[in-house]
Amino acid sequence: MDTTFFTAAGQSFAAQETRIEQLEGEVATGKAVTTAAADPAAYVGAQQDAATVKALDAMDASQVNIQQNLDSATAALGNVATALDHVQSIALQAMSGTSSSDDFAALSEQVGEGLQQIIGLANTQSSNGNYIFAGTEKQTRPFVETPGGAVSAMSAMTARRQSRSRPV
Repeated sequence: MDTTFFTAAGQSFAAQETRIEQLEGEVATGKAVTTAAADPAAYVGAQQDAATVKALDAMDASQVNIQQNLDSATAALGNVATALDHVQSIALQAMSGTSSSDDFAALSEQVGEGLQQIIGLANTQSSNGNYIFAGTEKQTRPFVETPGGAVSAMSAMTARRQSRSRPV
């Protein structure tokens, strides 16, 4: 008998067994190229693709965060508009000419409550705790009412303090 046939068949079986092991490894890991030695060009391409996917995932998360901040800002500004409308109606009521000093005191208190509501809305925080109207100083409360009744704001871009006093 010719042994070359058996030798060739044995080598073929060994090669097929190696290929089966390689395919089983690919199925187990979910990767067609598990090492750089298997296919250097494909491995580098896969690594670059993985980096691109990671960057896109980060951008997607950032976009979701930005959208949430915009939604929070929109809601806060809508509530500020509502509060200002209420303060305006109080002012119109005070100008009616039929208000007594007790009425003026009550209306003044309502305006003060409206101011507190607006300051609270101006200090709205996002889900991650950042102040949405704070500019670049996201961890710093942007608007504060001083004991004298003035509202102070710190502008990070100009680094100057701005105050507005509340009329008495």
